[in-house]
Amino acid sequence: MAIVTTVDLILDAGLAVLAEAGPEGASVRGIADRAGVPAATLQHHFASKQALLKAIYARAADRHVAATATALSAFAGLAALPVPDTELAIALLRTWLGEAERATAGILHLLAQAARDGTYAPMARDWEARMVAAMAGEAGLPADMAGFVLELIVGVALASAPHAFRVEKDVLDRELLLFVFGRRDADAGGWLRAFRDREKRRDPGDADRAVSGDVARAVLDAGIRMMAESGGDALSYRKVAARAAVAPSSVLYNFPTRQHLVMAIYEDIHRRFTRSVPAGRLESAGLVDRVVAMFPPMITRQMAGEVPLVLASCELFLAGWRDPELAHQAWSMRLARGQVRDDAGATPNEDLLSHFLSLWTIGLGMLHLSRDPAEREGHIVARMRAGAVLARLG
Repeated sequence: MAIVTTVDLILDAGLAVLAEAGPEGASVRGIADRAGVPAATLQHHFASKQALLKAIYARAADRHVAATATALSAFAGLAALPVPDTELAIALLRTWLGEAERATAGILHLLAQAARDGTYAPMARDWEARMVAAMAGEAGLPADMAGFVLELIVGVALASAPHAFRVEKDVLDRELLLFVFGRRDADAGGWLRAFRDREKRRDPGDADRAVSGDVARAVLDAGIRMMAESGGDALSYRKVAARAAVAPSSVLYNFPTRQHLVMAIYEDIHRRFTRSVPAGRLESAGLVDRVVAMFPPMITRQMAGEVPLVLASCELFLAGWRDPELAHQAWSMRLARGQVRDDAGATPNEDLLSHFLSLWTIGLGMLHLSRDPAEREGHIVARMRAGAVLARLG
């Protein structure tokens, strides 16, 4: 029988608190209380919060890699047959959102933190390398394909907060992964369109959430910057009011609930990104070059203050992971990925292709924004070109 040490108790409690509160909300005292040890004992083992967070992230990475390797072992010994990439990706996603849910939350927070703070980048790079090696070793995937699968599954997992809509997400994920790795049937995208239509009937969206006025604009700008910089702090009315230099009551007046504020921030981020999307349908001719020209600048150059804007989207989805009260908002944000205002003439296939591109690129951004800024965009361009070929975009 394994001996559970004090450090084990602290790290297990830390991973639980991190998953529930994020790195900003995971206090040393809260972790000590959850572990059932005095705060002084925790500080004896971990002299700073950064040292504690690094140890928690290391625990999450070890558990995540082990769970992934176990899931991939189902495909071991099948080298004589073409491994069905769809089923492999589905197996990974179910593991990440199922038995490894808490470790997955830890990894997603690590990737977001590494994109902001280079101190954590080596840990993120190490986890990525171990995951690619596991896919190559257990399932025999070539390195480029393993990297592409990892980028896509990170994006899909991020946008699949586990608190609710599990059946809908399972159906949508299978449709998406079949489209990417398997069939390109004419009706692919039907489930995505049906879920979007149902959501539109449930929630009329922009008409009810229209934002106007200098105060509301200042609150949104402050919220987006804070979300990109530190995550959940942007959902504190007191803190966002201080950043926007307005009274907390003004935030409450314009955004009566946290759910309202979350969706207003997300929709404003979405509008900022879609303004840079060129008009025209996603036709196959020249699609690879178009995708490679469009997405890397969106990931690396569109900023919220000093931080890439895409991190604000990542943190909104992580808020959905942490807070069950935001489950519906997380589902609405997932359905909105890749949706543009002038897509009335798009086919279901084109809807699903755009949805795939938006999820893949947010996962790709999370994985590779932690690289040195001097090489970041070039690396993302290379990864996008390789992935676009593997996804048979042209």
